[in-house]
Amino acid sequence: MRMEYTMTGKVTIPEEKRDNLNYLVLCLLWYGGIRKTDTIEYYDEDDDDYDDDEYDSYEYDVTKAALPDKNGIVSFDYSLYDNCSHSVATYDMNTCELKVESCYFDCYGVVMSAIMALQICLSTTECNFYLGDREASVEKHLKFVGGILLKRMGFHTDETDMPIYELLRLPNEDSLLEIWDGENLVLSDELYSHFKAWKECYDRIDVPDDMDMEKELHDLLWRMQHVWQCQYAPLSFVNEFRRENDEVHRKLLLVMKEFMDKKNKLFPEMTHGDWKCYIETLFDHSDEVEYLQAYMSLMVNHEQRDRIFGIGE
Repeated sequence: MRMEYTMTGKVTIPEEKRDNLNYLVLCLLWYGGIRKTDTIEYYDEDDDDYDDDEYDSYEYDVTKAALPDKNGIVSFDYSLYDNCSHSVATYDMNTCELKVESCYFDCYGVVMSAIMALQICLSTTECNFYLGDREASVEKHLKFVGGILLKRMGFHTDETDMPIYELLRLPNEDSLLEIWDGENLVLSDELYSHFKAWKECYDRIDVPDDMDMEKELHDLLWRMQHVWQCQYAPLSFVNEFRRENDEVHRKLLLVMKEFMDKKNKLFPEMTHGDWKCYIETLFDHSDEVEYLQAYMSLMVNHEQRDRIFGIGE
């Protein structure tokens, strides 16, 4: 049975402390990979390239930052680093109340439990914090809060040597490129080799004159979600590549397409349905998924993307 983080009692945050807590919560949601999902519809009645009628009229999922609505309610339902959807949870900026159906010992649970630990420290009424049937350590989770904020925003903490991937219980920090500042992340040698390969591909790739940018974009998104089971794409990525149709963006998309098509080219007779079945049943594709997700994450970090690809030089 999986152990779950829970709270008992009533949380009451003094009004003068709410702004600071709200700020910390929004930071933890963002840097901890907690997002809100959205849906975008794509329809192409002239598309004959797919044997799956579902593609001709398809709604696919994207993610966006968890931010307050006009009533001060922050909604979220997706853990980026777990690649997992959850029931919609909310945080009320007016009362600092967190409503979450369940949170376990994963990235999502780490972030939710860190918010609970902050609430306990600031609450003027008694409340308690549990992992399963054992009382959980508030101090341990505050170290997580401090570690994240130290590395991202310059806050001070005793937990100065713990990298973010350990705080989030990830194998490395390759999946965190969206928040990478060019330093302060522990990236694998394999990812650096991919940076080099992506740049070499970008430099040599030719853009076809008849390239249909929107069709290529939706082809990639469809395959990432339905064939590779990747993380949901950021809405900011989709909007940017829908809006920008210059050579730079075309090349960036084609680099991703070439990487995705690398093994598919070995079996040109396969339909997308055949290829999906092959991926799911006949080989371990976890590495490919990891680096597809890393590429997508890099695309929305313009400063580091442009530096790695030499854009604007």
